[in-house]
Amino acid sequence: MEDNTFAITMGKIVAQAEAEQVEEVRALRRHQIFDRVRGIVAFLIIAAALFSALHYRGQIQSFLLSKVTSQTSNGASASIKAAQNNAAARDKALDEISK
Repeated sequence: MEDNTFAITMGKIVAQAEAEQVEEVRALRRHQIFDRVRGIVAFLIIAAALFSALHYRGQIQSFLLSKVTSQTSNGASASIKAAQNNAAARDKALDEISK
């Protein structure tokens, strides 16, 4: 009777170990599938962002240019004009020297 109980117990242990192995294999497959799906989704999001940036490049450039020009018209335009005047004076001096 003891031998029979031992065999039954060992059979249950073996069955449980096999079930755990099967579950580990399923979990590994599931993890691999989720990794693939995650990679595909990330690729699609990045591709969509790049496509949108390229497609709307003109609008983005005009928007950014309007922002930059509005900021420069507030206080930097005086410094830009001064730099242009300095460049014109330098060009005039170079022209006089080269003649």
